[in-house]
Amino acid sequence: MLHLENQGFEPQDAQHLLRRARDLCSDMDATLRDVRVSSRYLEYDVSIAKERMDELVARLGPVGPISRSKHLVEEEIEKEQAVRDGISCFNDERFWEAHEMLEGVWKRSLEGERDLVQGIILVAAAFGAGKAVKLQRHLSRN
Repeated sequence: MLHLENQGFEPQDAQHLLRRARDLCSDMDATLRDVRVSSRYLEYDVSIAKERMDELVARLGPVGPISRSKHLVEEEIEKEQAVRDGISCFNDERFWEAHEMLEGVWKRSLEGERDLVQGIILVAAAFGAGKAVKLQRHLSRN
């Protein structure tokens, strides 16, 4: 997961940003699967060897400055800590990272908890896909 600072892009720019990133990195052994645009970040879902991450970040410099990168793997974290981390990611507009963090919680949840965690995951996915932007703007006006 690679987070670049958003320099004024909107969710509708996601496909353009993904094509641009792929063009900038076309000769690297990197897979850029998706990009999600929040008001703070461009959240790229990438696969690349760890030793080439700095080169990838440099190549993507024209798109925006790096905020952070994180190698996402399903970790064995205490459920309560994973929920806190997922909420922190969500509140920081790192929606895909929140989704990934909470998915591990969902897998370990009891039946009643599963529906609640799944709902939060779906909300994070909606925000990450830009589908909740209109709702977010509407709520901020009222």
